[in-house]
Amino acid sequence: MKESLMHQVNAHGTDSLCRISERAGVKEFINFSSGAIYGTGYGNRVVDEDTEPLPNDKYTRSKWAQEQMAFSYNGEKMRVLNLRPAAVYGPGSSYGDAKAMYLLKRGILCLIPGLRDFFSSHVHVRDTIGATIHLSEVKDCYKPDAKKLGEVAYNIADDQPMSAKELLTMASKMIPNK
Repeated sequence: MKESLMHQVNAHGTDSLCRISERAGVKEFINFSSGAIYGTGYGNRVVDEDTEPLPNDKYTRSKWAQEQMAFSYNGEKMRVLNLRPAAVYGPGSSYGDAKAMYLLKRGILCLIPGLRDFFSSHVHVRDTIGATIHLSEVKDCYKPDAKKLGEVAYNIADDQPMSAKELLTMASKMIPNK
């Protein structure tokens, strides 16, 4: 997909949703972004909501633009939360680490891909939904007077980042021999 189309869908689409929501009297708007907006510039360092995003590809740039668009509507009329889930896994997962685990399960992957081991954060789809419901009910999460986007952004991830080697080693032990 072209970057301009991705930007149109994520940023301009969010603008349309926010505008329509605000006109309809929606008081609270939850925008789903991605933990990937932090990019790869931080290496294996753990980041938090105050860490400046360093989006480094067309998807992450479009998601960062989407967050900024949603934040522009944050105020007294409509309060906005930006949720940044890590790599979501669960039924139907088909990207990122899920692809590697699929290949491992099929017996096609027999080594750890990549030139170096890297860490990534994950979150199960049920935990993503649970965190969303929880944050939506905690009124202190909504900050209509927020000056920075990070004040209304929430990273959602399991409690422990995992290296690719750890993840695939653990997964391989759960898969019957082929």
